[in-house]
Amino acid sequence: PMHGVDAFVAKFDSTGAHLVYVYWFNALTLFAEDEALGIAVDVDGNAYVTGYTRSDDFCSVFGVAPGYDSTYNGETDAYVVKLPVDGAGVAYCTFLGGSDFDLGRAVMVDGDGNAYVVGSTWSTDFPITPGALQPALADQRDVFVAKLNPAGTVLTYATYYGGSGQEEATGVALDPLGNVVVAGWTNSTNFPATPGALDTSYGGNTDGFLFKFNPANSAPIFATYLGGGGEDRAAGVRVDGAGRAYVAGVTASADFPATAGAFAATLRGGRDGFMAQASPTGNALIYATYLGGSGDDWIHGLAIDAAGRATVTGATTSTDFPTTPTAFARDQSGERDAFVAQLAPGGSALLYGSYLGGAAVDVGASVALGAAGAAYVTGATFSADFPTTTGAFDAEFNGAIDAFATKLALPAAAPIVQRYLPLVLCQN
Repeated sequence: PMHGVDAFVAKFDSTGAHLVYVYWFNALTLFAEDEALGIAVDVDGNAYVTGYTRSDDFCSVFGVAPGYDSTYNGETDAYVVKLPVDGAGVAYCTFLGGSDFDLGRAVMVDGDGNAYVVGSTWSTDFPITPGALQPALADQRDVFVAKLNPAGTVLTYATYYGGSGQEEATGVALDPLGNVVVAGWTNSTNFPATPGALDTSYGGNTDGFLFKFNPANSAPIFATYLGGGGEDRAAGVRVDGAGRAYVAGVTASADFPATAGAFAATLRGGRDGFMAQASPTGNALIYATYLGGSGDDWIHGLAIDAAGRATVTGATTSTDFPTTPTAFARDQSGERDAFVAQLAPGGSALLYGSYLGGAAVDVGASVALGAAGAAYVTGATFSADFPTTTGAFDAEFNGAIDAFATKLALPAAAPIVQRYLPLVLCQN
C-alpha cells in the first residue's frame, strides 16, 4: 500500500500452467503511481514496456546503467523498460518526458531493436530532436513520437504532433518501408491533416486520427481525421505487408464513414466498435465497419494476420453482440463482458465472435495472434466465475479485480455476413 500503484509484467509458458517470470516495478517512492500501458516483444523474446510514472526512483531501483534519461522530470514521465527473455533483471530503463505530464501509451520494436514509443504530452520542454516533424507543442496536449536506439541510451528521434486542442496517440506501427504509422484521437479543429487525405475536416466531439511519416526526413506522408459527428476514438493500429493500415476503436457517430458492403453499415447502440482499413497513401478507406450490438461496445485491442483478417477484443454491454456458432460463449454472462471477434479480409463478414467473461465486469484490453489461429487475450475481470481452465497457473479469483490471460482457438468457419439491416419505418 505504501507504494500506491505499481506496474507489472508477467510471462507464461505456452500451456498457461507455469509463470516464466513476473516483474514488479516496485519503486520506493511513497504512494506513487506507476502504470504499464503498452508492451511489445522483439524477435529474440525481449519485452519492451511503456507507461507512466510518478516515482523519481523508478529507474534507479533496477540497479542498471542509466538509459537515455536517468532523471525524473516532473508531474508524470513516460518511461521505456526493456526486459530480457528470461526476465532476469532489466536490460535498460529510461525516463522520457519534460516538466509537465507525459504519458506513454504504446510501443513497438523493429528488427534491429529500436523502440518506437507514442503517447501524449503537456510538456513544452519534451526532448524534441533537431529536424522534428513538429518542433513545438501546439497548445494543450499533443502526441509525441519517440525512437530509442537498441541500447536505450540515445533518443534518435522525437517529435510533437497535434493542433490547438488535445491529442492522444494510442497505437504505433511500422510499414514495410520503415515509415511510422500512428493512430489516436483528437479534439483539435486544426489537427494538421494533409491535403488530399481521406478526411481533412473535424467531425465533432472527438475524432480518431491516423498519420504516417518518415523519421529519416521528418516528412509527413499523410495525416487524416477518422470519424463522424459524434465521439470517435482510435484504440490501435497495425500495418500489413502491402502498407495498408488497420485501425480499430470506438464510435458514437451515426455518420461514421462505413463503406458499402461492410459487415455492419449502421450504428446499432450508443457506442459501437469500429474497424477500418486505409490505403497506403491515406487518401481512401478500403473498408470501414461498425461492430457491436444495441448496448455500448468498445474495441481496445487489435491484431492482424498475413491473410488480412483483423482480430479485436474489448468490452460490451450488448446482449445481442454478434457471435458465431463456433463461439466460446454466445450469451452474455454479466453486466459487461469482454469479447473477441475476427473479421474476414475486406471487412464484409464476421468469421468469429464470442463473449468472454463471468457474472460481473470483464474487459478485454489487448490481443495477439499465434500459430494455428490461436488468439491470446488479456484484460481485467471483476468476476469470481471468470472461465478458467484445469491446470492453469491460477484458477481462483484473488481480489476485487484480477488480470486475466486467455488463449482461444479461432476455428475456420463459414462467415456470418451482415445480420442487421437498416431499420425502415413504414407509414400508412
